Amino acid sequence: MSRERSVAERLPRWRALMGQAFVVSFVLRQSLQGGYAGMKVWVVDDDQAICSLLKIMLSAKGYEVDTYQDPTATPILQGRESCCSAEAMLVDYFMPNMNGLDFLKELEARDCQVVKGNRAIITAHHSPELERELEHMGVACFTKPFQLPAITRWLEACEQRISGAHAE
Repeated sequence: MSRERSVAERLPRWRALMGQAFVVSFVLRQSLQGGYAGMKVWVVDDDQAICSLLKIMLSAKGYEVDTYQDPTATPILQGRESCCSAEAMLVDYFMPNMNGLDFLKELEARDCQVVKGNRAIITAHHSPELERELEHMGVACFTKPFQLPAITRWLEACEQRISGAHAE
């Protein structure tokens, strides 16, 4: 399937989410970037709008993005993967069935090998206790409403950590 056709098939859904001006901008950026290769990012958030927004915006920057609205729906917790396929994770704190911190702890218990520092919690309500625990675990924290440039900078740092880990 050609890249143009693949993008064209996605356009109706994106138009509904972000408007025509964004779609035109996205197609132009993808043409200039010359592809979709990039780091695999999981976005785990029970808010469909946040999942959709991050998927669109991060895909436009060349990342391969998988979204899940429930942490228990991720492939590793469903038993479809024995190890984690994500290279970076953006995880909401307050979600159904399991909070984001418990989700990250469960992944660690299952030996999910995401590079230290390549996991982040997104939350509207955080406490000093949560910040201490996240720092102890090496997990970044973004406060809602988050700034996309801050997430982009964090993902660029994630790529550097991956490059460094592969060089060792």
